[in-house]
Amino acid sequence: MKKLFSYPKKAKLKSRKAIAHLFAEGEYLYKYPIKMYYIENGELENKITVTAPKRNHKRAVDRNMLKRKMREAYRLNQQIISHTHFNILLLYTAKHKEEFEKISRSTIYLLNELALRKSIALT
Repeated sequence: MKKLFSYPKKAKLKSRKAIAHLFAEGEYLYKYPIKMYYIENGELENKITVTAPKRNHKRAVDRNMLKRKMREAYRLNQQIISHTHFNILLLYTAKHKEEFEKISRSTIYLLNELALRKSIALT
């Protein structure tokens, strides 16, 4: 039985090849401060990775905090796209640190938009 709010190791996108393919061939959605790249995968679950660029956030502490916030926002709202099979990359684009609520609202919007696009494609 799948736990509702889990983020297991098998749900993490780690392959450099898959990430490069995601940038090259995938589509994206944007809602400040997050840009979401996505592409369908042939697996049974969604795989996700998050990133915060060093260009905008010089300190590793800040980048890690932003990535933790994005992962947590996804973990709490992943049931929105539980019926889909995507490789997803969440990219933090803002130059300053936003609060968790703003990141969470953006993540929810992006996941809803992705679920909507998937449901339209099925019909």
